[in-house]
Amino acid sequence: MHTALAVLDGIEALHLEVCHSTATLVTLRLEAGSRVSIAGTPVGHALLAGLEPEQRHSFLSDLARHHGKDWHMLEPQVEQGLAEIAGSGFTLSLGGWHPDIHGVAVPLKPSDQPAVMSLGCGAPRGQMPLPMLKELGQELVRLSAALTSGRASA
Repeated sequence: MHTALAVLDGIEALHLEVCHSTATLVTLRLEAGSRVSIAGTPVGHALLAGLEPEQRHSFLSDLARHHGKDWHMLEPQVEQGLAEIAGSGFTLSLGGWHPDIHGVAVPLKPSDQPAVMSLGCGAPRGQMPLPMLKELGQELVRLSAALTSGRASA
């Protein structure tokens, strides 16, 4: 499993911190400093969800311009991610970013940080079936709430 803390960096998500599971040999090999797409990843969707509505609208316009003719395929993924976060607090990706990777992410806005962040986990699909992914999403929602309120030890 791969866990990452990310922030917006231009039109990408920048991984500030990354942890890899030692329990498996196969894991994502993204490290701190890695950049991933906002439009095509759960951590990106979570970052968008953490923005104020007017910021999000402007950012979505920037993404549409950047992705050009591909935006018509990416926009529904972004909208689905935002809707999932609005409903459950987390977004899922079942092979959306990479066919063999399942992922989950939540927005994070710690009280002592000005920037929106996201916290996400990903794993090879065989190691992260849907029920486990949803359970992990609920745990990430609780962790995000604790970090946002300053109760990290809760």
